[in-house]
Amino acid sequence: MCLSIVFVGCSEKSAEATETNLAVESSIEEEQPPKAIVPEESASEAEIKTEESKDAEEGITLVKSMATERPEKLRIVSEMTAANIKTKMTTYYDGDKSKTEIDMPNMPKSILIHIPEEEVMYQYVFGESKGVKITGADKTGAEEMGLMMDDSLLTALREGASDDITAKKDQLDGEDVIYIEATESEEDMGEVLVKMWYSEKYATPLKYEVYMEGTLMTALRVTEIHDNVNYNADTFMPPSDVNFQEVNMDTMTNYE
Repeated sequence: MCLSIVFVGCSEKSAEATETNLAVESSIEEEQPPKAIVPEESASEAEIKTEESKDAEEGITLVKSMATERPEKLRIVSEMTAANIKTKMTTYYDGDKSKTEIDMPNMPKSILIHIPEEEVMYQYVFGESKGVKITGADKTGAEEMGLMMDDSLLTALREGASDDITAKKDQLDGEDVIYIEATESEEDMGEVLVKMWYSEKYATPLKYEVYMEGTLMTALRVTEIHDNVNYNADTFMPPSDVNFQEVNMDTMTNYE
């Protein structure tokens, strides 16, 4: 009987201890903060990302494969707007030779003739008797000096230098074009977005827009383009009634 009492007492104490331990463990579990639930990517979201990645690769491939050889002879009339100033430009191409006439509001016409094979450039203002003849003017140097149309933007797009680029075949005013959107982040300028409508037929943009932080900064639109043109013999010759002062390109670069 004594032993029975001892065993019954021990059993009751053991049961009480077990209940106490379970209560403590339950309390500890309730006090622990809930674990963060990381949502799994849905199948549809994964498909969208895969499709976007595929579109980006196809766009870059399309841009890199764009035609770069323009017709031997070409005449382009375009209007560019920047800083609320509209500029009309007429550019004549004959092989590597080019001539650009620039008309700005309330300013006389500025003319630039570039003959790469002679590494010479003539710059003068219509109606004035003095101009500048720049020797050693290869295409790269002329672009860096801002003395002719800069193709660096187009080159950057072809080389895929942009942070984010997409492209597709499209049409602009009945002309077949490649429509390109490229975004690049600049430390000084913020996010720069370029939209371009590029004609492979003429190997030149028919339209482009440059946005900075969502604001349109520069816009160009080709209003006329002709590849069936004939030029006079003196079209790319400097006028005889202008006195040109000779300056070397390297000297101008070092001066700057």
